[in-house]
Amino acid sequence: MVLLYGLGKTNQALLELLKQDGAEFCLASDQPVEYEGFKGISQKEVRSRNWERIYVVPGLSSRHPVRALGVCDNEISYASRHFPKTRFIGVTGSSGKSTTVSFLASWLRGLGYSAEVAGNIGTPLSQLALEVSKPDFIVLELSSFQLHDLKAPQMECGVILNLEPNHLDWHTSLEEYIQDKLQLGQRVKDRRNFLVPESILKEDESSSLLPWPEDLSQQAEFFRFQPIAPALGVCARILECLGIDPLPVEVDFKPLEHRLELFFCRDGRSFYNDSKATTFGATLYALARMRTDSISLILGGKSKGIDPSCLWEGLKPYRNRLRHVFCYGELAEAALALKGWIPSVIVEPRFQDMLTVLGSLKHELGSEVLLSPGLSSLDQFPSFENRGRAFKEFIQKM
Repeated sequence: MVLLYGLGKTNQALLELLKQDGAEFCLASDQPVEYEGFKGISQKEVRSRNWERIYVVPGLSSRHPVRALGVCDNEISYASRHFPKTRFIGVTGSSGKSTTVSFLASWLRGLGYSAEVAGNIGTPLSQLALEVSKPDFIVLELSSFQLHDLKAPQMECGVILNLEPNHLDWHTSLEEYIQDKLQLGQRVKDRRNFLVPESILKEDESSSLLPWPEDLSQQAEFFRFQPIAPALGVCARILECLGIDPLPVEVDFKPLEHRLELFFCRDGRSFYNDSKATTFGATLYALARMRTDSISLILGGKSKGIDPSCLWEGLKPYRNRLRHVFCYGELAEAALALKGWIPSVIVEPRFQDMLTVLGSLKHELGSEVLLSPGLSSLDQFPSFENRGRAFKEFIQKM
């Protein structure tokens, strides 16, 4: 008997797949739960049974007591058995995952293969397994939470794009976070096809160096998508690992919403929605893409246990280009450290209050306004998508 613990989007899809397969399972959560007439069992029942496998939702605490009751796993492991002929590619990292997996799948389709994306990007693999057609390739975006429990599938290629301190409110240490990311290597058939940046190559000497070609101008010009230029070398190397010539072809790819998204221009002012930037490194990457010397930057959200002093240091080269820095949420108080060397630092506990102040300064915002928070949205929003949409709606009405 297997147990589904927690009922997020992933386990909802897994529940439907288990029902389709005629498998026996139980459902439980920290709180009483019911899904489409399927009632969860009590905590007493959870503790009294022997579980063959426990499928947990990503992000369930690594110290949760249910983990002592059996082998914990992820819905991806179960669903992967429904794809006996599909070749899997795994991509993880602190930032840039969604753009990389989306572009890689588009490139594969442009080369004549069927390809889908799944995992942390928002589509559970169990959801794809419920569909009749099975693609040639599935590109999995994998978070550290998923890798912590993942037992399958074996992949043709695995990639760690980058690493910076992240989710230290969940992982017990930076070292544990890195080790969970490196778990991806255990799922790659040929360790030579496990690609990692030079900075962590020493952590896994059997892996291969992730290349970052110096000159991607020709490919970037062909694909016409400047935001994906950093992913081009990675995707080309993955194709080579798969035995596919990385030929430039027409691809059906649109830059993803909430990722350095230029969504509005008025009176010579550009507005960018980069709500997906939930690490300090992602924020500094976005800031480096700005083209003018008059920028308003919006930071804040729910802390992940990371010391913001590294962000403050990263902002120093932009001190003469930042007209305003707006900070909300758990970063607001710490942002007072910026006063004295940033012309205008505005702090508000609530995102909506921060937007109200921003609106009152609409004629003083400079040439570029960038929402690139550097922190999770989960203090005041259900997701980074909700935060990004709230920002876009406010600006378009401002």
